[in-house]
Amino acid sequence: MCRLLSELGHHPLEAEGPASAVDICRSIAPPIIFLDWDMPDFGALELLRVMPAYKVRPQIVLCMARNDPRELALAKAAGATLQLMKPFDKGAILSALQRVECAVKANGTDLGPDIPLEMPQPSRVAAT
Repeated sequence: MCRLLSELGHHPLEAEGPASAVDICRSIAPPIIFLDWDMPDFGALELLRVMPAYKVRPQIVLCMARNDPRELALAKAAGATLQLMKPFDKGAILSALQRVECAVKANGTDLGPDIPLEMPQPSRVAAT
């Protein structure tokens, strides 16, 4: 994900785990977050529920391996904006960014190239 975002001209920040993601969100309040549904030790749904409140709620792109309507409904109710099915390529990420950018602009904010925050894939998450 980081490599693909970088190839698209962005400079993503990668959280080491859920606690790190919350800390980053509190400090920079990114307007967009790429969030992996299948994180070890702390699921995406739990992270969505503990995200701090922002003046402008971040747009959450939920990266999922399964198209489970029940999981999607729970995630959307907790604040997820968009679903991105795995495996994804640069085209799918670009499409997601364009859709999210429209939503962000509708809220009166700006989506710059230094903003995206990615939650790492489970194999890259540091033990917490």
